Amino acid sequence: MKVLRKILPLLIMLVLLPILSLTAYAYSDIDGSHWANEMITQMQQSGVLTEITDDSGNFYPNAAITRGDFITLIIKTCAADANGDLSGMEDLALVSEEIKPYLGAAQNLGIFKGTIKDGKVYAEADSKIFRQDAATILGRLLKLSSTEANGFTDQADVSVYAKTYVTALTAKSIIKGYSDNSFKPKAHITRAEAVSLAKYAKTYCDLNKNQLTTLCGLGSVNALDGTLAKAAFGQPQGLTADKAGNIYIFDTDNSLVRKISGEKVSTVAGLAKYRDAYGDVIGSYVDGHISAAYLHKPTDGVILTNGDLLFADQAANAIRCISGSAVYTYSGDEMPGYAEGAAEKARYNSPSSVAVDDKGNLYVADTLNHCIRVIDKNRNSSLLAGTPQKSGFADGNAKETLFNEPTGIAVSADGSTVFVSDSGNQRIRMIKDGKVITYAGSGAEKDSVSGYIIGGYYDGAAAKAQFLFPRGLYLTANGLLLVADRGNNVIRAITTDGKAMTIAGNGDADCISGAALSASLNGPTDISLVGEKLYITDTNNNAIRILTFNPDMLK
Repeated sequence: MKVLRKILPLLIMLVLLPILSLTAYAYSDIDGSHWANEMITQMQQSGVLTEITDDSGNFYPNAAITRGDFITLIIKTCAADANGDLSGMEDLALVSEEIKPYLGAAQNLGIFKGTIKDGKVYAEADSKIFRQDAATILGRLLKLSSTEANGFTDQADVSVYAKTYVTALTAKSIIKGYSDNSFKPKAHITRAEAVSLAKYAKTYCDLNKNQLTTLCGLGSVNALDGTLAKAAFGQPQGLTADKAGNIYIFDTDNSLVRKISGEKVSTVAGLAKYRDAYGDVIGSYVDGHISAAYLHKPTDGVILTNGDLLFADQAANAIRCISGSAVYTYSGDEMPGYAEGAAEKARYNSPSSVAVDDKGNLYVADTLNHCIRVIDKNRNSSLLAGTPQKSGFADGNAKETLFNEPTGIAVSADGSTVFVSDSGNQRIRMIKDGKVITYAGSGAEKDSVSGYIIGGYYDGAAAKAQFLFPRGLYLTANGLLLVADRGNNVIRAITTDGKAMTIAGNGDADCISGAALSASLNGPTDISLVGEKLYITDTNNNAIRILTFNPDMLK
């Protein structure tokens, strides 16, 4: 009893400490009803707001923020070096000592140059800052610019010096407009709006600390095994990983399945023995021993718990399996068509992607049948969603909906939720509880020739986001859905709170390594996360790339 009396106060403090800590950060005028309440609380708890608040207990979210406080906020949020000597300003004596180092850092970075009056330069740290000036300073810091139109109804009111930054920050969803789609460039930015801007900018900065590198692939099309430095691929489209960390590559144009194990690349199955007049591998459909079996443009696969490798052999119109030293047809045959039922009776038309749940059910994106199929453990195929052999777009009851060339698929462990890259509709769809809904993506205008929805590139709210022929999907343990947005040359993430954001690639079709959002990809088609390494089939670069990425950074 004496021991209990001694430790009881300690236990109570341990329980109350997190609550007391959170309460200590609370502003008296941020009561949960303000639109920026959560962002302000998060930024305050991270220690970012200390220099721009006073001892009143209030934050004054709707008041205009000063130039000095805004620069301090974004330097503390995004800059690696947050200290500098402010110099050359006529009004240095009026700048508070708390924010001088941050203004000095901004001056050193070239993003803050002061205001020129009568040939003299003034900091004007206590003056209110316009929205377009805040965008200019932040755009310079993040090194973002764009010559495209920003789409705001009042874009003509944006000053020439700010246009490129307003547009670029809008494209990254760092800047938001008002409900009437205006930007109000010459209105003073409020303290809450500034925190919101800094919060989105922080996410961008954190993502850009990740690195995108090339693991293997020479760039040119070939089928070469060997060391990582010497290996070559032919338009690889899919990849998956086993429990030991080996990466299996579906080397589509070479009609091979390859494996990366340690520092070596080897061929698991398929023969690149015959080539046509253009030098391209001639695939075929032959089961048997792995030394004699032929594949025909494999695109994606999964590893089962028993070690078998199931994959969509697209041009063979079949789901095939590598088991031990044998290759056999798991479901379907070489004839394109649509039929459900037992393995030998089922038919597919250019299946592109597969996923498996913990019960061993295999989900298939049956691309040219415009539907999603499921194959149970007894190898019986049945329709999950879509109207077979009919393309279009319609949400609703699963077997009454329409897809247009679905090409990517991911499933939750329990099989209750299936995500689909509906490539021709430029959307990510979700199948759950017998219904199909649009999870992310937008657009209604169709291309008159192809019949595809016209895609685009826009981060932001999932319902407004735009994609361009999205392909491979990967569902992380914390609920993030990662998307290989092939037409936009980027990797995107869709958060559980309904936001789409770019996590790798600058949009250019190239092969440049470096900081994630500055580096480039060329037609990425599939992704697979192993630990904190996101493997990417960079299809048009004929390469396998790696992005350092921890999904928890986007909780």
